[in-house]
Amino acid sequence: MAGAWRALLVVGLAVMARVVHCQLSYETIAALAEQYFNQERRGQTLFRLLEAIPPPHWNSNSTIPLKFRIKETVCLWSQLSQLQECAFREGGEKKNCTGSFSRLPHFRLELLGCVTDPPRARGPRHSALS
Repeated sequence: MAGAWRALLVVGLAVMARVVHCQLSYETIAALAEQYFNQERRGQTLFRLLEAIPPPHWNSNSTIPLKFRIKETVCLWSQLSQLQECAFREGGEKKNCTGSFSRLPHFRLELLGCVTDPPRARGPRHSALS
């Protein structure tokens, strides 16, 4: 448990360092949330950003609602530093994620959750009794 908290602290500090030194794009903020999500996946496959979905209107100086999609890659947690080079897993799991990012009063990234995309319908289903 202490290791997980230590990892979250490191990610939090990295987020703060990046924010302090530059103005972040929405996609960059979503990528930081993706990194946060992957920190908890020890021994499992990693997910990479598939799509960042910015709200219609947002002010980069206030709380920004996050909405993004991630997809499972072929890489494991031990390859976290090489995530951007990881290929997406064919037929890999996709997740819809939400969260928020705030610059005021303190820099804060909060990942509220990620849920698995439901499988796409493959056309009408027919009953065996029809």
